[in-house]
Amino acid sequence: MNNKIAILIPAYEPDRHLLSLVAEIEGEQNLKDLPLIIVDDGTKEQTIFDQLHAKYSQLVILHHAQNKGKGGALKTGFAYIINNLPEVVGIATLDADGQHKVADLKKCLAAFAPDELVLGVRSFDQDVPWRSRFGNQLTSFLVKKTTGSDFQDTQTGLRVIPVSYAKKCLDFLANDYAFEFDMLLAAKDNGLAIKQVTISTVYEEGNPTSHFHVLRDSFKIYWRFAKFAISSLSSAAIDLAAFVLLARFLFPANRQAFWAVLSARLISGSYNYLLNRHLVFAKAGQHTVLKYIGLAIVQAGLAAALTGMLVMLFSASLNLETVLKVLVDLVLFVFSYQVQKRWIFNGN
Repeated sequence: MNNKIAILIPAYEPDRHLLSLVAEIEGEQNLKDLPLIIVDDGTKEQTIFDQLHAKYSQLVILHHAQNKGKGGALKTGFAYIINNLPEVVGIATLDADGQHKVADLKKCLAAFAPDELVLGVRSFDQDVPWRSRFGNQLTSFLVKKTTGSDFQDTQTGLRVIPVSYAKKCLDFLANDYAFEFDMLLAAKDNGLAIKQVTISTVYEEGNPTSHFHVLRDSFKIYWRFAKFAISSLSSAAIDLAAFVLLARFLFPANRQAFWAVLSARLISGSYNYLLNRHLVFAKAGQHTVLKYIGLAIVQAGLAAALTGMLVMLFSASLNLETVLKVLVDLVLFVFSYQVQKRWIFNGN
C-alpha cells in the first residue's frame, strides 16, 4: 500500500463510532503507519477527543473553536497536510459517524493514483431511506446534465484526493457540505480522472449521527444549478421579447431576421454577463469581459445566421420565426454554458 497517503476525518459532535473507527484503523497493519488527522469542528463536549488523545499519542487532532461546517473542517485538514507532510501525495477522507468501513477505505486506497480522484460509491437500493436515495439520484442527474460526468454517489464522504487537487480545493468558497459537491463539479475541469469504487451501504435508522440538514444543505447544493437556470431563463426571456419587438417594428422583413436576432442578443448578452459574473460564477476568472464579448459575438453570429437561414428556408412568418429562434437557442444553450464554465469564468 502506498505509504504516502494521509487519512483525514472531519468530526463534529462525534459519538463512540469515532472511537471504534480509529481503533480499527490503528489495528490494521497496512494502515497504522499512515498519518491520521482528525479535525474537531467546534465540538462542545471534548470527552471523545480526550480519550483518543490519551490512547493514541501520535494522533493529530486539530480543533476549531467554533463550528465551520464539514467543508471548513476538510480545508483545515488539507492545509495541515499540505504544510506539514510534504511526502504525502493523496488524502483519504471518511466520515466519523460509522458509515464507512475500514475494509472499504483499504479498497479505495488500493485504487488510488496521484492523478485520480477516487470515490467510494454506495448502492442506493430499496434498503436505503427514500429521502437519501432520491436526493442522491437527483443530484447525480443534475451533475451529469451540466458537466457530462456520471457520478454514482455525489454525497459520499469516502474519497482519496490527490494533494495537487486538494491545494486547489482550498480556494473553494463553500465551507459546508456543498464543498464536497464543488469538488466533484470542478474535478473534470482540473484534468482529474474519476475512479468509482463500490463500497458497503451503511445506514442506521434515522441516521442519528449525521449533521446533514436536508432542507438547508440540499438548497445550498441545488442553488448552484438554480443560479445558472435563473440566469439563462431570464436572459432568454429578455432575448425573446427584444427579438419579437425588433422583428415586428424595426426589422419586419423576413430577410432582416438576422439583424433582429443580433440586436436582441446584444441586449440580453449584456444582462447575462453581469448576472453570470456576479451571481453564478462568483467573479471567478480573468479578463472575463473580453472573453464574454468573444463568446457573445460567436454565439450571436451563430444564432442570427442559423435563424436567418431557417427563416429563409421555410419562408417563415413572424410566429414561425420565433419558434425557429427558440430551437436554435436551445442548441446553443449547452454550448454557451460549457464555454463560460470551462474558459470564461474558470477560476483555476
